[in-house]
Amino acid sequence: MKRRWLKLLVVFAGLGLAGFLLYLWLGPSGGINRMSVLRIKAGMTPEQVDAVIRLPYGDYSSQPDDSKSSFGMKQQLED
Repeated sequence: MKRRWLKLLVVFAGLGLAGFLLYLWLGPSGGINRMSVLRIKAGMTPEQVDAVIRLPYGDYSSQPDDSKSSFGMKQQLED
């Protein structure tokens, strides 16, 4: 009886691992997400950053267009 439950547990763990690996392999590629942000390093050229993000240049903030968007960065950049 215990051996049967152990086999069942191993099968479900294997299926879970296979599903997770499939998600990583086929998951979101490009765009602004945690993984692409972590791959951006200091000293990269704009072309290298574009290759990581793989999106056309533009404003992808979800905040309204005012002076406090992007945590005040817009106001700092305009000064």
